[in-house]
Amino acid sequence: MQLGTAAGHIAVLSAIGMSAAATGVPAVALASFETSHKASSAVSRAELLHWLATTDFEVNWIGEPINPLGGPSEDSPDASTTVVWCMSASGNDCISPCNAYSGPGNICITQQGGIDCLLSTSDEVTYCTANSCGGTCLRFADCPVSLNHGFCFTPNISSILVPSVI
Repeated sequence: MQLGTAAGHIAVLSAIGMSAAATGVPAVALASFETSHKASSAVSRAELLHWLATTDFEVNWIGEPINPLGGPSEDSPDASTTVVWCMSASGNDCISPCNAYSGPGNICITQQGGIDCLLSTSDEVTYCTANSCGGTCLRFADCPVSLNHGFCFTPNISSILVPSVI
């Protein structure tokens, strides 16, 4: 899905039960996304490892952190889904600190205070408006507004469902 107007972004926000005002991002900022701005899709494991190795973001891991200099390869049987989420964004960038989870999936992660940015190695990860992966949910592949480094703008989302790796 590609959207290029503030009205289009506001329509998507309305579809998930939010207003532009509720996101904390002015409609003018939403209007700055061009029609050619590609919607998010999952980043490769190599892209994620590169971002982890080069970012100055504080990343707090839930569970065992992955080593960005030697994680499993894309085709490794133990290559699990990894998600990174941040609580705020400014312009086209997410803002540190962020949290991360890498594991086999079939887990719902609830974040108190909301999630404004999401990065995933799987298009099947979903993000939801309510705790415990309830409310209105969207797949990462259907992200309407992309941010830098493969992040998706997910204003005030409360939970993330990481599916089982197939």
